[in-house]
Amino acid sequence: MKWDSSSPRYQKIALIKSLVTRALRLCSNQQLLDTELAWLKQVLNENGYPKGLIAKTIELTMKKSTVKDSQKESPVQTKIDANISFYYLRKESRKFISTLKRLLQKFGIRYIRIGLRKHKTIGSSFSQKYKGKDWQKVGVMYSIRCNDCEKVYIGQTGNEVTLRMEQHEKKIALQDVDAKPAVHATQNNHKLKLKEPTVMAYERHEIKRQLKETLLTNIHRELAFNAISLKTRVFYSMQDKGKN
Repeated sequence: MKWDSSSPRYQKIALIKSLVTRALRLCSNQQLLDTELAWLKQVLNENGYPKGLIAKTIELTMKKSTVKDSQKESPVQTKIDANISFYYLRKESRKFISTLKRLLQKFGIRYIRIGLRKHKTIGSSFSQKYKGKDWQKVGVMYSIRCNDCEKVYIGQTGNEVTLRMEQHEKKIALQDVDAKPAVHATQNNHKLKLKEPTVMAYERHEIKRQLKETLLTNIHRELAFNAISLKTRVFYSMQDKGKN
């Protein structure tokens, strides 16, 4: 930025200050700093900056930096003799802290860090994951009948059956080829009774739920078009018996 440019005067002075500050930060000794400032004065003179202004700005910037350095004091590190944490109990807490400090000071423990934490409430005893769910209705074996044929889909879910129906509805809308209900509805142009699912059993344990689904599918194997979650030897033996 040349001195005769259209930029405001304060910006030109700020430029000098920033260059001096940069030199103070980068130069590791006085010799390097003197060399850098001499070069800086030369460049500024060549760009039309008044010598008096250059010298005054450099001097003020360096004085300001020296004052800041002198004001910097290493923080006094107080050694903590004890860290104590207990529940907040209103007035009782303040009384306890006062009594505790006096007692500890008698034993030479003067620097104490005391933390207060919220007392456990009844509400905090209940996990947030239960919010919004009826856990009496979670872990379901269900069936969905087709509105246009006798076929039935038997499935299982660890969630509520209403949530599972919403998932089936989305997959049918997307024509998901990996979802049996979507394949049946799309290929046959049929509609499933997603609003009228039948809850066949409840089971929270996943493996037990898959096994029950397998057994229910075998019972309704003539009509069921769902895949099997738990393809065990028992299932295949049941299939063979069914064929015989």
